[in-house]
Amino acid sequence: MAITMAAEAAAAEAAAAEEDFCSQAGQRARKDPANRGPRRGEALRWRLVLWVSGGLFLAMALPAVWGLIYTADDLGAFHIPVRAFYARSLASGQPFDWHPGLYGGFFLTGEGQIGGYHPLHWLLYRTLPLEAGFSIECLAGYVMAFWGTCLLLRRGGLSRDGAAWGGLAFAGSGFLLLRFVHVNAVQVIAHAPWALLCLDGMAYGSSARRLAGWAGLSVVTGSQLLLGYPQYVWYTLWLEGAFVACAAAGGWSSWDDRASCRGAGCGLADLGGTGIEGAGATFWGVGRLVGGWLSALVMGGALGAVQLLPTFEALGESVRATRDEAFASTGSWHPWNAIQWVAPYLFRTRVVGQNTHELAGYCGAAVLLLAVIGAVSCRDMASPARFSPRRLGGWLVGLGIVLALGEYGPVQEILGRLPVVGRFRFPCRAMWLVALGTGLLAACGWQRLFTGRGEGDKRPLPMLWLSAVVVLSVAAPLIAIWKWPEQIASWPLVCAGPALFAAAGWLMWRVAAGGEIAAAGLALFAALDLGCYGLSHGITTDLQTMASLAASVDAPPGAEGRIVLETSEDRAAGLRQGNQVLLRGSQRVDGYAGLEPARRLDTQELIAQRLAGVEWRRVGPREGRLGETGSNPGAVVLEPFENG
Repeated sequence: MAITMAAEAAAAEAAAAEEDFCSQAGQRARKDPANRGPRRGEALRWRLVLWVSGGLFLAMALPAVWGLIYTADDLGAFHIPVRAFYARSLASGQPFDWHPGLYGGFFLTGEGQIGGYHPLHWLLYRTLPLEAGFSIECLAGYVMAFWGTCLLLRRGGLSRDGAAWGGLAFAGSGFLLLRFVHVNAVQVIAHAPWALLCLDGMAYGSSARRLAGWAGLSVVTGSQLLLGYPQYVWYTLWLEGAFVACAAAGGWSSWDDRASCRGAGCGLADLGGTGIEGAGATFWGVGRLVGGWLSALVMGGALGAVQLLPTFEALGESVRATRDEAFASTGSWHPWNAIQWVAPYLFRTRVVGQNTHELAGYCGAAVLLLAVIGAVSCRDMASPARFSPRRLGGWLVGLGIVLALGEYGPVQEILGRLPVVGRFRFPCRAMWLVALGTGLLAACGWQRLFTGRGEGDKRPLPMLWLSAVVVLSVAAPLIAIWKWPEQIASWPLVCAGPALFAAAGWLMWRVAAGGEIAAAGLALFAALDLGCYGLSHGITTDLQTMASLAASVDAPPGAEGRIVLETSEDRAAGLRQGNQVLLRGSQRVDGYAGLEPARRLDTQELIAQRLAGVEWRRVGPREGRLGETGSNPGAVVLEPFENG
């Protein structure tokens, strides 16, 4: 035991000496004129990535600047009508929990997607006009995701430009941009990097930083719950659990290096050591980390209980409570969808399936190639006092794919039987974990791309791996043409995939050769690639003013009145009509919501229409579907209903 204690003391002294030496060496390096060039290049690249990221966000915000609102898909069919009611309720001081205009009366807070008790939502819709508040709500999540990822990667040891590149890769990923129509989902996902930052403080920080991390994680969890989209909170728990498990098991630094972490006041220093003392310290360190994480989740649940409890109640009263296990597998991510990683515009719907925004997973040509470099060519830059972005990114990619596969994967049969979780559909939504993991790996690849040009690192780029990805971008169209010839898009779009990857590969080759202009071209190319893919579906389409949106709705004369919009043909086809008619003052006896109530009148029955006081109903088949997601409004035939 004495020998062990002496060894530990010697290791601690050596670590302190090494830390002091490294600190002095770093100061000398900063003062050395020979190093000013690389540091100046890093600063220029950081500003460059910030500029192109800002350009992408500005392109997203331009419709709002011009006075237009985003109405694509669920934005116009659900979110705008209920937020108009929410804003009116706040302005008049009336409660907003119950909406009289849906289903003849609907528990809006229980449905959750309005996020009425979230402080940001209350502030936006209490102080700003509806159009401005809604636009800020739609865009805020992307800025939050960008800066959270930047700070997380900086904590992982990456340079400023590498961290900014990772933020661009995640916030501008195809998954997040096409998820624009699910505004609450984007906001919940945007909390994930901040949750990991808090966990990093709990795992690797000093006592004060551990306390701050615990408090921050509690607030982040509560904020996620208040946004009313529990499925993405569930996936965030998987993310946090992976982080905690890896940190507790020493997955990001060797057990032998833990002793050197003590000198820095590392929160997981107690995980190190040898012999009996080391085993006891390991048990205490793991218990403290896991206990802190779980207690923070409990505190976050208490902060979000005002939304969480109504959601549980509404879920038990909804049609989802009666679904079988197959319901949870609806929207599984078919393995063939991996083709879109190298061929983003190959199919007419861009994906293997019909639901583009749900199944999309394209991360960008430059981002994917840099992620390959980061995965196969980077050394871990993590010290015992910080996590490794490279290893975390690899874990997230694997975890996200396994969860997203759904019925095609190994875990969905178990998850589908769990209470509450078994009522979630579209396992493909777990692909946001892949988007985050790819962004972390791409950030490592970006830093490796420029580190490889320095004097201290002469390792070549993994050209074999990069060439394999480019070859796949050429082979993917051939496979798809053979398997799904009727789903193939036009030839210019088919050829876009190989062209994008060839251009990205050439730019990286020029950057590795020392071309600074090529570095600017690579950043600009990546932003344009991500922007063209993501902004062309749901963000720059179906733009209207609030007045034109309300005027385009087919509503009864005199606006107000109870109406039935769904017909028996709609119900047989599984179609749902949007709630835009609420903007004209009408009230629906049927409705469109995520948690559709199980107990309600059959609005196709004559007696039910009379009991509900229906004044207007839609009759007859017609072209177009009013408010149906992804379609243009068509001519609607309304007839007065004599309730007598």
